Amino acid sequence: MRIQPLIEERILPGKKVSRRSFLKTGFSTVTALSMFPEKLFGRTGTNINLNSRYRMIPVGNVQRPIVIVWLEGGMSHIDSFCPLPEAQEDIRGPYGTIQTTQPGVRISSMLPLTAEHLNKMALMRNIKVNDPTSNHPTSTTYMFTGSNRTIGRDVNERAVHESFVTRFSGHFGQNNIGYVAFSTQPGFKTFYPGMAHADSLLIVQDQSEHDNSGNHPYPSPFQENTNPEIISRRNQLLRQINNFNVNSEQVNRWDRNVENANKILNGNFSRAFDLTRVPDRVRDMYGKTSFGNSALIAKRLVDEEAPFIIINNPGWDQHFKLKDESQYSLNSGLDYKLPEFDKVISALFTNLGDRAIIAIGTEFGRTPRINKDQGRDHWTKSGFLIIGGAGITPRVFGGINNSGEITGNDGIFLGEFMMPTIAKAAGYEFYEDRGGALSAEPIEYYPIF
Repeated sequence: MRIQPLIEERILPGKKVSRRSFLKTGFSTVTALSMFPEKLFGRTGTNINLNSRYRMIPVGNVQRPIVIVWLEGGMSHIDSFCPLPEAQEDIRGPYGTIQTTQPGVRISSMLPLTAEHLNKMALMRNIKVNDPTSNHPTSTTYMFTGSNRTIGRDVNERAVHESFVTRFSGHFGQNNIGYVAFSTQPGFKTFYPGMAHADSLLIVQDQSEHDNSGNHPYPSPFQENTNPEIISRRNQLLRQINNFNVNSEQVNRWDRNVENANKILNGNFSRAFDLTRVPDRVRDMYGKTSFGNSALIAKRLVDEEAPFIIINNPGWDQHFKLKDESQYSLNSGLDYKLPEFDKVISALFTNLGDRAIIAIGTEFGRTPRINKDQGRDHWTKSGFLIIGGAGITPRVFGGINNSGEITGNDGIFLGEFMMPTIAKAAGYEFYEDRGGALSAEPIEYYPIF
């Protein structure tokens, strides 16, 4: 598979040079996603402090790699991890429930493999998203930055505040690759604001690579006979091209991303992308789909000591035909989406559950009542988040009633706590940087520990 770069064109004297066409000569594998303004944000709890900077600090004796599975579109919590089996049919939905490995805890009957791993998870059924607009970009931004403030009103919006992911990447990028983000929907190349930033590496599949049989491999970006000397000469030429506009911050940022890309493509990370030699039994464990392939590569990147990976799986915006089994539309029905998700999550916890932190999240839940189109609409009043894997004490926090309101004695998990809580689970804390002196207390996280 060719990994498609999404790179802006630059104007050189007398000629327009396309980085896309330039890199197609042999470097067309990793793209730098430059989405964010160079502004830093800050907050403690729910308070945004525009003048603050933050640092991520290792705490304790163990730091673990992080894999975030992001379900873009708003996965229905009622049809997955927060079922309402006693509600009337137009609320409880079309699926039954099954017992999990956490005593007394039931989830959707469509997730039998995941149910076997619930004893490795902290399941938050009390997530609330503070986004009055209830739209995808602002809610996603809120989860990843702590603020729902954006510029613009569509999927190409920019977050006002820098993502917490920047803090992760800034820390890991000192000695490593920062992080790698996969978009698993062929032809769907845009991450919402807040998920990525100036130093991210976004790996996507384009529409031509979509194989409905699911049997396509996810081969290594470079062939084994690639000549390192040729690559070196191309990079040298790229630096010469950059000299035409040395004052451009975008170009300088892009160069840093090229350097990071080389760490993946020319180092030990490159072999993680070659699934052609992976046994079929392992491929089948994850599922031979874009989602399954990306999850398997994430596992292999962790094997190579990559510290932070986001797998972005779009297609969870089921306003129509909730139960539709079609797999070829942007928002496939849950009869297709849930079994695919079930296989991927089970495989990740089987292979990484004892050595990594695996987080599963989405921008909001879905309305408790099924609409006239047999779907569910956006619902920010309740949702779910899972943080599982190594060192996590299994527990279920909160719940919802038939009106979709949060109940229980565990309070409300505000979505802005997501990234600080994931960091804490992995052995890190965020602190406010006050001119070189760190604040006494870490940035607030939800107390699941």
